[in-house]
Amino acid sequence: MMTNFAKASNCSLNLLKTDKDIYYINENIRINASWDLNYNSDIEYAYVQIQIFDIFDIILWNSSKYDKTGTYEDNWTIIIENLNLEFSNYSNLIFIKLFYYYFQEDIGIPQGEFLETIEITIIKREASCELIGFRDHMRIGENLSFNVRFFDSSSDNSSNLINQEILFKIISNNSLLYQKNFTANQTGMIEIFISSISHLRFGRNILIFKILNTKIYNNTEFMYEILLEKKLLFIDVIEFKEILNRKENLEIKLLFYYFSNNTIEPLNDTNIIMKIFCNNNLTFMNEYKTDKNGILSINVTQESFNSEKKSEDLIIKIIFNGNYFFENKSVSLNLKINSSVNSKRGIYSQLSVYSLSIILVIISIIISLIFKNIKKNRENILTEITFRY
Repeated sequence: MMTNFAKASNCSLNLLKTDKDIYYINENIRINASWDLNYNSDIEYAYVQIQIFDIFDIILWNSSKYDKTGTYEDNWTIIIENLNLEFSNYSNLIFIKLFYYYFQEDIGIPQGEFLETIEITIIKREASCELIGFRDHMRIGENLSFNVRFFDSSSDNSSNLINQEILFKIISNNSLLYQKNFTANQTGMIEIFISSISHLRFGRNILIFKILNTKIYNNTEFMYEILLEKKLLFIDVIEFKEILNRKENLEIKLLFYYFSNNTIEPLNDTNIIMKIFCNNNLTFMNEYKTDKNGILSINVTQESFNSEKKSEDLIIKIIFNGNYFFENKSVSLNLKINSSVNSKRGIYSQLSVYSLSIILVIISIIISLIFKNIKKNRENILTEITFRY
């Protein structure tokens, strides 16, 4: 004869809580729970267990099975990083549940239920990046050294990311120009050296810093820009006469130079073009070369560029067409040919001739009068002498 026993197992929850409901991924969850478990151990088996699930109901962690009857209380510390959470964005949800299990031999079907569920939010920490001594513009030929500090901006003390592995790379027009791995020191810093010739291209260059091998931080990639430009060229006009008389040579002296590490450097042995325009028409063009001191000396006769015989306004353009290192640079000068000077000289010459002629006429008249007077006196003397004899 078989004896049937009524189910005697029961469990009541007294407490299930965590120390907070939002955690950073590198923190620990502290769980405290208390319950009353009662069952007939002759024909039943029961236990209580703490379980942690993700949003897909996949179990991430569970405690031991507590099958002791009576009132029981315990604490657990869960290392969140050991849960192997998959983050598709900044945060993730997990669920902490108290599971009650029981089994009665005559029924033969195990049963279970969740007595309580706590929802927990896990968030990544915020990392920040600080550039020290950085410039976002460079000229070709320059070098740049700067420090990069990585720190945790989630906390008030902004702790440094010590010994953190950092990937640094430079990209321009979707092409990888440079890449290197660094390890942050005790101050969370790495030191970067950039050569404008070896590491950059003209135009926009993207600098990327990426925190490697970490699940802790939300911001793991930081992007900055450097604009690489050609060097600036400067042109000083040393000698130039803006107004020339007819047939006077055009003489120009210029200095071509640039700055390198705050030092003036001459642009030597470089081809320079000079063009002269009259009424927007090109009348002269020639190529010259600067000397070792960056000086360009030009001496051109007017016959070479000016065929008109009247006063003219001309435009002179001194042109450097640029190269790999330097930008294009030009200087415009206004030149006036003064033909009125020769006309005045002609007038002055004519006046001089007229004046000389008048003077000569007057002198001739005076001399003539003198000779007439002398002749008359001589005749009078001869008459007197004749009458005496």
